[in-house]
Amino acid sequence: NPTTLHPPGPHTPLPTYPFQHHHYWLNPTTTPTNHHHTGHPLITAAIELPGSQGLVLTGRLSTSTHPWLADHAVLGTVLLPGAALVDIALHAGEQVGCARLDELTLDSPLVLSAQDSAELRVQVDAPDEEGRRAFTVHSLPAGNGNGNRNGDGDAEWTRAATGLLAPAASTASTSLTSAAEFPTEGAWPPPAADPVPVDGLYERLAGSGYDYGPLFQGLRAAWHDGDMLYAEVRLPEDTEADGFAVHPALLDAALHVRLAAAPDTPDNGLQLPFSWSGVTVHGTGARSLRVRMSLTDGATIGLVGVDAENRPVVTVEALATRPVDPVRLTAGGEQLLSLRWTRLPRVETDRASSTRTLLGEDLFSTGLSPACGDLTELVEGPSVPDTVLACFAADGDADLVAETHRLTGRALELVQRWLAEESTADSRLVVVTRGAVAAASHDDVTDLPAAAVWGLIRSAQSEHPGRFALLDLDSTDSGVRPDTAEAPARAIEAAVATLVDGEEPQIVLRGGVPLAARLERSAPASAPASVSASASASASASASEGERRIDPDGTVLITGGTGTLAAHIARHLVTRHGARHLLLLSRRGPDAPGAEELRTELSALGARITVAACDTGDRDALGSVLADVPAEHPLTAVVHAAGVLRDATVANLTADRLGDVLRPKVDAAAYLHELTADADLAAFVLFSSAAGTLGNAGQANYAAANTWLDALAHHRRAQGRPAVSLAWGLWTDASEMTGALGSADVGRLDRTGLAPVSVAEGLALFDAALGADREPHLVPAPLDRATLRRQAVDEEVPALFRELAPRPARRAADEGKSDWAQRFAGASDAEQDELLLDLVRTHIATALGHAAGEAIDPHRALKELGFDSLIAVDFRNRLGTATGLRLPATLAFNHPSAAAVATYLKERLGERGAPDGSAVLAELDRIESALRTASESSRQVFTERLRKLLDQHAEDSQRPGDSAVDAASDARAKDLTSATDDEMFHLIDNELGIA
Repeated sequence: NPTTLHPPGPHTPLPTYPFQHHHYWLNPTTTPTNHHHTGHPLITAAIELPGSQGLVLTGRLSTSTHPWLADHAVLGTVLLPGAALVDIALHAGEQVGCARLDELTLDSPLVLSAQDSAELRVQVDAPDEEGRRAFTVHSLPAGNGNGNRNGDGDAEWTRAATGLLAPAASTASTSLTSAAEFPTEGAWPPPAADPVPVDGLYERLAGSGYDYGPLFQGLRAAWHDGDMLYAEVRLPEDTEADGFAVHPALLDAALHVRLAAAPDTPDNGLQLPFSWSGVTVHGTGARSLRVRMSLTDGATIGLVGVDAENRPVVTVEALATRPVDPVRLTAGGEQLLSLRWTRLPRVETDRASSTRTLLGEDLFSTGLSPACGDLTELVEGPSVPDTVLACFAADGDADLVAETHRLTGRALELVQRWLAEESTADSRLVVVTRGAVAAASHDDVTDLPAAAVWGLIRSAQSEHPGRFALLDLDSTDSGVRPDTAEAPARAIEAAVATLVDGEEPQIVLRGGVPLAARLERSAPASAPASVSASASASASASASEGERRIDPDGTVLITGGTGTLAAHIARHLVTRHGARHLLLLSRRGPDAPGAEELRTELSALGARITVAACDTGDRDALGSVLADVPAEHPLTAVVHAAGVLRDATVANLTADRLGDVLRPKVDAAAYLHELTADADLAAFVLFSSAAGTLGNAGQANYAAANTWLDALAHHRRAQGRPAVSLAWGLWTDASEMTGALGSADVGRLDRTGLAPVSVAEGLALFDAALGADREPHLVPAPLDRATLRRQAVDEEVPALFRELAPRPARRAADEGKSDWAQRFAGASDAEQDELLLDLVRTHIATALGHAAGEAIDPHRALKELGFDSLIAVDFRNRLGTATGLRLPATLAFNHPSAAAVATYLKERLGERGAPDGSAVLAELDRIESALRTASESSRQVFTERLRKLLDQHAEDSQRPGDSAVDAASDARAKDLTSATDDEMFHLIDNELGIA
């Protein structure tokens, strides 16, 4: 289940701190002299470009300022009608003497959200030799309606349409059928035409995805005669048509006669206007039309609209339609992401530059050495190496469910012990698996329990940056031959070196080649799944290619079926996919809140709904329910949406909390996988979470469970069985699981780089993910472009997002810009105090989800401000990144106020020394690494030289008779021999016994 978001309730308390005042609007400026109002309802202003080179028209659209636009929606998403773009283009042409719209091609749907407005910009170019003018239409999300653009002022314009305008006398035409040939006189309707029933049309269209409100339900009567269609369309009585050439709702309704005449929704999905040619308006202000339409093929239309006296009002020489990918209805198709493993360059390793140890048994015969028995033996030794590797592999003969619990429990125990040991603070634990990751969409996952370990470690990485890494080796039956030019151990060493340098937190090795994880936009499917008369005919399609269309006569099983998200899916399956038999399972069954209301609602739509109480994590109970599915309506699809949350930081996660989360996700999915082995399933949809792909902090158990689901989808596909795992991001609709999220939780999720998913977007993404050639594992979530851009500028983009948000080229103005550490080092003592306190308060506010740090009382306890263990981890990580310090996980609890944290940081920064001290520490680090691999005699030589160096330093620093200097010298010597864990002298003290 995804994490969901909900707005504050009506009784949300006001903040206890004073209101802060921020200005979000630009100061007013003088209106340009070449700027004039147009009088058009959608385009409000026009600006002439210098030298008669063109024209720019602007406007702002929203469902609050133009409520009637909300009546035009597809699959629940409000779109600006293509007919509105036609009218806008005609209006632009009128401004420059071009009354004919030669061409208009739609590039991307112009989506209008319920909360935000969209800025519109139409640019008309200078005329060519024949007087024709090219034009473009762009849109820009305008943020929250108050002028903000998603918080960064740097939103991206999207091209909605391009086209060509021409003078009215132009004879240029790209029409496929000439509307001018249509008869405009004679009896109405034509005597030979047969009536087309329109009663209930818009209810039927709603079931297919055309969500037309009252204003766009203008078709009143229709007839057909061969390839000719006739219709009468009217606007509602109270609709104002002034200002439009032809009101968009009237022109759009004229196209509905084609939908009325079609017996069913086309097999290739919803059809929307795509390309208009030869559009001319002969009279304005029409409130009704008699329409004559010709169909030259399945998708091309010629149309003429006349008034009651048969006088032409509008002609369209050719209009082409095309199927719409539902994903494109949500901000241009960036919402369906997939995980890709991309090749990395080889890294040449210097074995003397770092030390490493293999912890426990070498399960995969890596050839790596030396080895250490267990963590206890490791920490009791003279020192902990830079890198420690631990192998995790499932017992292939053990029960799959039990082994998943055992292996993830072992991983959790090791992670917690690793974090609890002070001596491991400067070392990295690399968890090594084999066959736990699918590096390509067609790959199998041969170790499903180890896949869950990956999810758990990903969350540990988020909570403790730099402490953990992941490495997956070739599966024994992966079919990939290891690189014969390089020993496997050498390839593993190179991969470990890449992990240790921190650039990549997770790597898979395939054929000796290191691959790193990246999110990318998923390629469009060949056709979205939808209800169709040919559903049963498509049942023979290969399951290995993905999900098939759902058979209306089969039973669809939904686990977690009475939950908020499952209820949305159930309605969608009935209204959009034609499902008529649903089996909804949940622990409480009919007694769950809202269960009876949902059953009544869906039954009224003509579906047979069974709500049953079942613990799907109990194999026998689930088997009994499946055995009761009637033979006349066999099980043909599964949607596994069950899940629970038991969030905790990885250090505080208990075995019980881990098991509680694994059971409804992993156990239930494993039993569904086994018990439906003989069923002819059209779809096996696993509702996973982006928490597993991203490794959300505080959700290690949830990440483990959902990563296992992602792996199961790959495993089933490799077996030739249908499966897709949808790793959902944030949903805007609150659920029982996530209704208790606070502002800090929401803020933390907002910073992942994925934006919230509305219900309409989620359902469209669900349809798109069921396409025939989609990957087994998808991440359906819109990208948060503003957040990713800010992270790119700050060089904080997670490795997963590096291809979606490349770091921008550094501007010349930034070349000499000092970082925070340099500013701190050059500041006075009082200025340093101010800088530190401001930094701490800012990051407290960010961690808590507040707008600014000024509201944070520096002496108020962090716990009183709302800190918990997860917020404390987030706060610690942010401060560590900002200061370059490795900070303890207990920072916020050992130093319980902003002022206390600032004081602690000043002490730590003082220990680190002035900026030039970093070079000395780097040199000490190099010596430390060399010592670890040096012979005993070399260590003895170094020990003697170091003692002499310390003695000489004390003698040179001391002046006779100056007791203060004596004391200072002694203090310096003491500091050098008892430095922090980050410096080498602590190591020497432990290993060589220097006093």
